Amino acid sequence: MRTFVAIAAPALGAPADFLAACQQALRRGAPNVKWVAPGQFHITLRFLGDIGEPDLLAARDAVMIAAAAVAPFEVELGGWGAFPNARQPKTLWAGLTAGGAEAGAVEQALSRALADAGFPPELKPFHPHVTLGRVRPGASAAPLAGTPPPPARFTAARITLYESELSPQGPRYTPLLEAPFTGPITANQR
Repeated sequence: MRTFVAIAAPALGAPADFLAACQQALRRGAPNVKWVAPGQFHITLRFLGDIGEPDLLAARDAVMIAAAAVAPFEVELGGWGAFPNARQPKTLWAGLTAGGAEAGAVEQALSRALADAGFPPELKPFHPHVTLGRVRPGASAAPLAGTPPPPARFTAARITLYESELSPQGPRYTPLLEAPFTGPITANQR
């Protein structure tokens, strides 16, 4: 089962409107992009890949441990960028103008719990963002241009363990476990 752990962005309201407006503004210069479907937006904390039942149970436990360590926090979505860079984008994303440090605290708590459960460490540095779309393989996109919409805020109150099923229409994400943040730790207490 292909899995990952993330903080879901709200499917309705100002955050969803912000993300849709970012996609709309970027579409003009990026015709070769596979856009993330509405309702699928999230801040990925850790991609676990294909795991079996024993690892799934360990991942569930790690998610609950991490969620119990961190308190709910405010996220502000604002601006956009691209990986590896804005001149030659492969992944287009919306940034966090607030809540990035707190998302980092969640990622650290999750990484510790996953390591204790026997998962290998993540080697890439954590860069909190919401993926808007990916440039199709073999295609190129124009450099990012335009003005992002005004920022939007939401309260991150839980992390979710997802199953990701790939299809020609795009990935479908199914929540396997939602764990509310119940801990006392904020970014300033790390």
